[in-house]
Amino acid sequence: MVKNYPYVALSLSGFTASSKWLKANDWKPLHFFLDTAAENGSKVHALGCTNWGLLRKFHFYSSDSSTWSLGERYGTCFVFQDGVMKVVSLPKKFKKNKKTLGFHNKQQWFKAMQYAKIKM
Repeated sequence: MVKNYPYVALSLSGFTASSKWLKANDWKPLHFFLDTAAENGSKVHALGCTNWGLLRKFHFYSSDSSTWSLGERYGTCFVFQDGVMKVVSLPKKFKKNKKTLGFHNKQQWFKAMQYAKIKM
């Protein structure tokens, strides 16, 4: 596939049948895929990946995830600090204002993105 396309996507969410290999922590297939892509000048996009360990270990051209939207969906609060994204527990009364929480989370993920551009 990477020999025929300049930009390809690879599922790394771990939740789909196509990414079952992630649970085995066997990185040989991923190394092979990325090496072959690099040899052929193909860029690789990581689908569903906000795993900082994977993003640090493997330098994908781009990645995406819907994790940032958990605030508006489930009342989850994220705080990005010192290169680490943390989940913070909130009292129920704060979870009710999901738009404000969603805005806060977007700011935190934006900080993480800026960090990644510099450090990764």
